Amino acid sequence: MERGHCQSTLTGSSDRYWGGFSGSDSDKNRNALDVIRNLITRSCWMNVHIVPPHGVVFEIRVVNGYGARWSKDGSKFIGFLEPYMEDGHSKGWRH
Repeated sequence: MERGHCQSTLTGSSDRYWGGFSGSDSDKNRNALDVIRNLITRSCWMNVHIVPPHGVVFEIRVVNGYGARWSKDGSKFIGFLEPYMEDGHSKGWRH
């Protein structure tokens, strides 16, 4: 779980939403689980769709666009998601 959280934090997400990325691995994993619980509790959108290179994924998002993604069967956590950005791909936004 820590790896996916770290990638989102390093790609410019707001510490105000994701929380800080410091402390022991146990602290980081606890923070990541708290974020996931919050996303699940507040989710207003769920979808199953295809996202290269992961294939079919299950995704949830909250009203302000933050979210998380898992493998279709839920067995693998893929990572946290930032809100959508208009023309994101042309501006260099990446999954």
